[in-house]
Amino acid sequence: MRALVAIVAAELLASVAHGEPRHLRNSWIIQPVAPPQGEQALVSGDFVLKQRLLPTGLVELADRIEIDKLPTLPPGTQLVKVETPNDNVYCQPSALEESFMRGLHLCFVDSDRDLRFEGWFPARSQTASILNIAGDRPKMPKALPDIAYHDVDTVKMTDVFFIGIERRNYFNIFSAESFMIAFGKDGSLSRITAPVAFKSREMPKQIAILGARFTALSEKDGKMIVSVDEAMPRQPFGIFTTRTLQ
Repeated sequence: MRALVAIVAAELLASVAHGEPRHLRNSWIIQPVAPPQGEQALVSGDFVLKQRLLPTGLVELADRIEIDKLPTLPPGTQLVKVETPNDNVYCQPSALEESFMRGLHLCFVDSDRDLRFEGWFPARSQTASILNIAGDRPKMPKALPDIAYHDVDTVKMTDVFFIGIERRNYFNIFSAESFMIAFGKDGSLSRITAPVAFKSREMPKQIAILGARFTALSEKDGKMIVSVDEAMPRQPFGIFTTRTLQ
């Protein structure tokens, strides 16, 4: 059985600081917003909150990258930072949709940190909806002619990824209510496996998820009335997978 688990702050920093020289781990930063005013009526699949996710670093290509049998990456292509102890590594935020490497992300290595990539390797994200890399990169990346790039403020990222707190009650046969952490982009979402659940009779019920605080006030005709006190604060967000043998 495969499960997705959220990790934040201390765990993310420790995973990089104590990693092997080729270890990779990327994370995202939850962007704060003002909480919505008043009460919301939510059906299943509606969001209590949606907040943007930005990478810890962002660069744009200054040169074109052409790799045999793969789509050309023109100047201006954006790549997101992947943490590793020694080198600069940046990867495509979205997986390839065509070519023999469909579903993989192209990652680029600047081993001397001179703002020029000299190698590349393909990597698979642990989640389909958002770049989520954890593991070791190859010892010998495939060679590239020096490809120049430059830093860009993360707020200028063109792809829009978000994290949300979603009401999930499609089959409420046991009078149970639940919320889930969803993340990704419109049309492609993943969810943390374990929901936050409670019985309908417990309402009004105050709930805290990733620093957000909201109250489930009541439910009628499939709609839950919710009021939000605090949105999720700015904080690192990442995911790891677990597998249980049964």
